[in-house]
Amino acid sequence: MDFNETGTGNTAVGNSALYQNATGDYNTAIGFSALGNASGYASGNVAVGYRALHSNQFSNNTAIGYQAGSQNGYGTGNIFIGYRAGSQTVSYGPQNSNILYIENSDSNTPLIYGNFASDSLVINGDLTVTGRTVLSNNGVPNNHYATGIQGEIVYGEDYIYICIQPDEWKRVALSTW
Repeated sequence: MDFNETGTGNTAVGNSALYQNATGDYNTAIGFSALGNASGYASGNVAVGYRALHSNQFSNNTAIGYQAGSQNGYGTGNIFIGYRAGSQTVSYGPQNSNILYIENSDSNTPLIYGNFASDSLVINGDLTVTGRTVLSNNGVPNNHYATGIQGEIVYGEDYIYICIQPDEWKRVALSTW
């Protein structure tokens, strides 16, 4: 916190942690150069690990892991978990805000990717569910070329619909037993 001027409620543990923070408030940085280049409006961030959130300029981001979110410059509301998770994510603007990034490398296809703004989640790998799986009914396609994502499954009163490739659906009739 060498350049701190008016920032309050900050905690820095480690060489160069919060090094360039001048005005940001309520940040927590633990590890060498965690939030090290944070300046501007960087407030309410949590960075744990070597160079975690190193280039961060905005608020409400959380990064846990070696270089996690280290290139996240202008995104807000992001969560990076894992060794180098999101370390190559250079974010400018809302398209790279409010994301969840869980990975154990600098891959651009993390094991788990989420978008809090659109309430969407992507699992890049196999998923095993040991309990019940409940599908919601968010509306059924009105024809077999309706907008859809391959693998999407929805149900209605009379049919189960499966999107077999982008924007192409098949359905199976339901009956009582």
